[in-house]
Amino acid sequence: MPFALVYKLLYASRLADYGLASQALHYCEAIGAAVLSQGESSHPVLLVELIKLAERLKLSDPLVLERSSGNRDLELDWLVRLRRQLQQKVAGDIGDPHAHSDISGARGTTGTQNDELSISIADTQI
Repeated sequence: MPFALVYKLLYASRLADYGLASQALHYCEAIGAAVLSQGESSHPVLLVELIKLAERLKLSDPLVLERSSGNRDLELDWLVRLRRQLQQKVAGDIGDPHAHSDISGARGTTGTQNDELSISIADTQI
């Protein structure tokens, strides 16, 4: 049920809005697992929004900060895999002459790489 993931992402966003960062991040992780299990069929806008929310939440969750004590790179494995999937999806869409861009805002960081991913894909629907 891919359409339900959008509503789950909205719920995670609401949890974050109410100060429940740890619960929201855990919810994002569950959504991420579902998206990763879908493989290439996941929607790029959903990937971008999930990555943006998780990026925001990982810095405010005390459990994540405690787990990475001393490690300046707060990378969660599932978040790295989501970014990699988005990059692969975008790389495939760039080679497609029928795909156009309109997605921006997800950071394309994987470990030491720290550049903004500015891509867009037109004619996408949620």
